[in-house]
Amino acid sequence: MPSITMPTDEASPKQRAFASLAATPSTPTTTGNGRSTSHPPPLFSLHAIHTSIGGRKGGRFAWFVVGLALVCLASISAAVALAVHKAHTRHGNMVSALQQSAGLKIQLVLKQETMRFAGGVDRAIVYAIPKQVIPSTRLQFDATMVLANSQTNQTSIYTFVDDIGYVATRTNAGDNFVTCIDPSQLPALDLIQTSLAQASELDQVVVAAREGDNPTPLACEGTWLRTSLMGETFFVCKSTTDRLVSMDSQDFRLTFDYVDNVSTFPTMEAPVDVHGNVPTCKRLSSSLVTLAKSWTQHATEAVQALAGAPRQGALSPTNSCGCSMPKKKPCLFVHGLGFPIPLRPTPLDPFYWGFIHRHAPCCSSVKFIHLDTFRMGWDDPALQRQFCDVALDMSGSTDNHTLGEMILVSHSMGNSIVAGAFATNTCVPPSDTTTNDINDDGDSPANKVTWVSLSAAMQGSKGINVMMRQCATNPFLKDPLSMVGVCPPSPAFVSMQHMATAPDGLQAKLLAAIDARVKYATHVMCGTSPTGLMSIYSPILLAMSKWFKPDAIDDGMVDVNSCMAGFDADAFGSSSTDKLFKGPINHADTSFRNGDAWIGGDDRKPIKWFTCAL
Repeated sequence: MPSITMPTDEASPKQRAFASLAATPSTPTTTGNGRSTSHPPPLFSLHAIHTSIGGRKGGRFAWFVVGLALVCLASISAAVALAVHKAHTRHGNMVSALQQSAGLKIQLVLKQETMRFAGGVDRAIVYAIPKQVIPSTRLQFDATMVLANSQTNQTSIYTFVDDIGYVATRTNAGDNFVTCIDPSQLPALDLIQTSLAQASELDQVVVAAREGDNPTPLACEGTWLRTSLMGETFFVCKSTTDRLVSMDSQDFRLTFDYVDNVSTFPTMEAPVDVHGNVPTCKRLSSSLVTLAKSWTQHATEAVQALAGAPRQGALSPTNSCGCSMPKKKPCLFVHGLGFPIPLRPTPLDPFYWGFIHRHAPCCSSVKFIHLDTFRMGWDDPALQRQFCDVALDMSGSTDNHTLGEMILVSHSMGNSIVAGAFATNTCVPPSDTTTNDINDDGDSPANKVTWVSLSAAMQGSKGINVMMRQCATNPFLKDPLSMVGVCPPSPAFVSMQHMATAPDGLQAKLLAAIDARVKYATHVMCGTSPTGLMSIYSPILLAMSKWFKPDAIDDGMVDVNSCMAGFDADAFGSSSTDKLFKGPINHADTSFRNGDAWIGGDDRKPIKWFTCAL
């Protein structure tokens, strides 16, 4: 390192000290192979400071600086040590209070409309009984929740016993159906303990009722903590006796009642069906429990406390994502395989798309297209022309070829129709549309067409191959499938067969469609679980997944490689703001018809993603 010199008549003792530090020569050392190497001097050297400042006055100043630094270091170390002790004690006391309670009565409130239970119910009571386990520091519960649906006269009982989840559905007629809850659908209850251990203390938590309102503090007769659980940021109110009072996130509110007498609690045991059988279900694997914060976390919190700045948490208003695009655009939704009757576009399509039109803040208007995707293949020029005619008209195109400003939302085979139309130049986005970089601002004014691609089968679907094979070889299924028009397979089904079995002409079209989607798609969603959000479609898609035994993760109909075709798989995330998004949802969930999950993080909330990512 070159020397730093200063004029003698201008340099102060402090300046000469730091000049000397910068000019201190490297220290040579000898490596194992006999070569000499050098290392830079330490950043702070007490010896260098002392010897570089001449005179009695300079020496006194040097030791004053050193002393002050040591005092500050000692203060921070003491604060960190105190923070470690208090956090460990706080966590241990909260866990002990939970373990020692006879039971917990927890009220669950769902803040988002998209997360409501069947029948539009937005709250439920969860009954939980702590279990004594080894080691004693591990927190474990048995729990149950009862949901009554007056619209269907059914009662659903969710039970979690011995790390296994069940749901029993009872009807007024006396029927009792019992199924397993897949472990991916269950919260990792062990992580509650980790989240409490990782919590940081706050001075207050504020919330605004609506966007733009002045935030007001939330009441807590105790201490506020901030933590993360199941992908959600929670603000925890802890009482002066170390009991949980409430937990709030943007999507949930939990309030806790510690109960001494659990005799009035519902029975917590594995349910049996009408035949007296208990299903064999997978056990929820125990999560790694982390009972301490890192020293970095403690140090950061200690420094913040010493600085005296208020430690504040903020809850966003419900549905606060809004639209981040410069302006709203007309939205056209393109459905997938199986629609038998072509119709004029409609403002609603609840059977296929649910009520997504209520959660589309970036849409200036909404239309749902209805094409014949039961008989016509995605590569049919007439079908692509029909799509283009609707898209050109809705986007206000000035010609018969180039789309105007709009948002395209396509699902399943609908992606192939859109990509095929672009690849064949039947219609195309404007030439100034941002292309080839998903990280570009896909919502900039230059990007006139925003394309949201959902569960695309760009390499085809192995599920379709299974159906085609059953039509040809299984006489027991051939007749019933023929009655619904599936056997023999129509051109629509044949066009969606997997690329591995497709003829050369169809393979070439698939490759061209993949290139077109990579060029123009701005947002992509892929599902990774055939079970998904526990809906009426879950058993069907789970059976389909087991039936065609994909060699990759799938959503019950399309494997994830086909959905991500052309994109970097490592670029997909699970946040509601990720333009490339994947999560444990199934092929039906990605059409928004099943709402958002009430258990789990953002990766199980497709509507929240559609609301926040655009």
